[in-house]
Amino acid sequence: MHKLIRRQLKRFFGPRDIPEHLKPFIAAVSAAYEQSDHDRHLLEHSLDLTSKELVERNQKLRQKLLEHQTITESLQESEERYQLAVQGANVGIWDWAISRHEIYYSPRWKEMLGLEHSHLPNTDSWFSRIHPDDQDEFHAALDAHLKRGTSHFELEYRIRHKEGHYLWVVNRGLALWDDEGQPYRIAGSQMDVTTRRHAEEQLRYDAIHDTLTKLPNRTLLLDRLDFLLKHADRDSANDFAILFLDLDRFKLVNDSLGHFIGDQLLIQTANRLQNAIHETDTLARLGGDEFVLLIEKIQQVEDATHVAERLLDCLKPPFSLEGHEVFTNASIGIALSSDAHQQPEDLLRNADTAMYRAKSRGKGCFQVFDTRMHQRATARLQMENDLRRALEDEAFEVYYQPIYNLRHQKPIGFEALARWKHPDLGMVSPSKFIAVAEEIGLITQLDYWVLKESCRQIQHWKETYICERGLTINVNFSARHFEFSGLGAAIERTLNETGLPGHCLQFELTETALVQFKNQKVEEELSRLKEIGVRLYLDDFGTGYASLNYLHQMPFDGVKIDRSFTQGLETDPRKQVFVNTIFKMAQTLKMEPVVEGIETAGQLQIISSLADCTGQGWHFAPALPVEEAEKILQQAYRRKDHDRESLLG
Repeated sequence: MHKLIRRQLKRFFGPRDIPEHLKPFIAAVSAAYEQSDHDRHLLEHSLDLTSKELVERNQKLRQKLLEHQTITESLQESEERYQLAVQGANVGIWDWAISRHEIYYSPRWKEMLGLEHSHLPNTDSWFSRIHPDDQDEFHAALDAHLKRGTSHFELEYRIRHKEGHYLWVVNRGLALWDDEGQPYRIAGSQMDVTTRRHAEEQLRYDAIHDTLTKLPNRTLLLDRLDFLLKHADRDSANDFAILFLDLDRFKLVNDSLGHFIGDQLLIQTANRLQNAIHETDTLARLGGDEFVLLIEKIQQVEDATHVAERLLDCLKPPFSLEGHEVFTNASIGIALSSDAHQQPEDLLRNADTAMYRAKSRGKGCFQVFDTRMHQRATARLQMENDLRRALEDEAFEVYYQPIYNLRHQKPIGFEALARWKHPDLGMVSPSKFIAVAEEIGLITQLDYWVLKESCRQIQHWKETYICERGLTINVNFSARHFEFSGLGAAIERTLNETGLPGHCLQFELTETALVQFKNQKVEEELSRLKEIGVRLYLDDFGTGYASLNYLHQMPFDGVKIDRSFTQGLETDPRKQVFVNTIFKMAQTLKMEPVVEGIETAGQLQIISSLADCTGQGWHFAPALPVEEAEKILQQAYRRKDHDRESLLG
């Protein structure tokens, strides 16, 4: 019986037993209660299970909500990152739904073309703006990708801005295809590269143009020459000529007025030349003061020479440069394509060779190239190479021309002169190789070698022979030495090494050197030489235009009268007057006169009658090798060891 019913019956009946007739009813009620308890337990159990499932499901729902929130935040962050990347890259986005014939343009895409507020419904708004010259290439590239011919679409082209000008853009895109292989969508980006494109064009322009004059440079000129040479080989009607022009006296302008004025002169020269030629001709600047004019389709050489005359005429008026009035002219070399040329450099070389030939003729003129010029230039180059090798191998010799006291007819010294015995050409004249050494910068090395050898030799002779008046050595030095400091120090070092006293060295300097390098540095170097006892002589006196000016400015000890005054002295009374005047001037200035080029006894007699001086020339002896020169000393002076032997005997 159910416990609750039992407790209630006991409370009602007391300790007595329950009546029998009530027991079935009580049993039924108890059974109902027990079923109710069972059902309640079942319900409670069921409710417990449902609550647990709800908790679990709630937890799962919360987890899914958190995951969704994370995904949403990630998508938002990705979207922001995408937007920042697009904005940072400064690109415009486009999305073309091909199947619906609709296209989307981003605000930046429209802004790029000045179309911010425009509604652009289809591709015509895009394609119609492409530059006409780029249309074919654009559609070919796009069609190739849509037909899966390329992995992606990419092209750089021009597109019209709202204001009418064109921009350079780079467009990239990628398409999607359906199951049937038909493209249904393509999207991509557009970037403005106008600034970069203009910079590249400027770089390309600068690579083939001169930065100062804006004329074509050597690279562009050679390219055009190469093109014309190839066509000239097939058709003689396409013959052409080049004019190689070099300004005269340009270095003087740079050195005296400065490089800024020099640059202005080059710019104005380029303008004048450009105005004097036809539009079909090409004027280029190779560098420095060198210009080249390319004249196309000439019939005869006179066509080129007439242009050369016109160019020379246009340079005749003075140039006004920052308050300075400057006059200049040019030397022009002409080369024709009808000559046998294989390369553009050959044509330039020949014109350059002809230009130097024109410059040697006196400047301000032109010269047409011929094959003999090339042969001479080739021989000159070979001489330069041989000259460098000879200096390295010390293949030179010093020859000595004796200088005589004309009254006593005895040698008092020598002039040291370089001689070169070439292995193939034999003895090369100094007039040929000295000029070459000057131009290629080897003259200073050669001068110092001659100085050292001759000082060593004259010291040996001083120690060997008894010379009452002593022996001197005259050495010629190029003006190139004054381009650098240290001349006096180098000569003093040589004197110390050889043991020769300074007063035994006589330094010869031409008037040309003084004109070219008249500055404070020259005076300082010459003063340094005087301090160590070296005597200074002005060589080739009387052949320049400013000798008298330099005589009182520079500390010279003597003058060497040029051989041009000695020649014809016997037959031309005026030359005798000139020589006598020089003698008197030298005496007044307390300078020693030395006469060069004495070749006859008559010349010697006239000179001796005019003054007590020294001289040299073939009448006494030419420049001699060291062994022959020593024989002259042997005839004129006793050996010191012979006197010692006499005393001992």
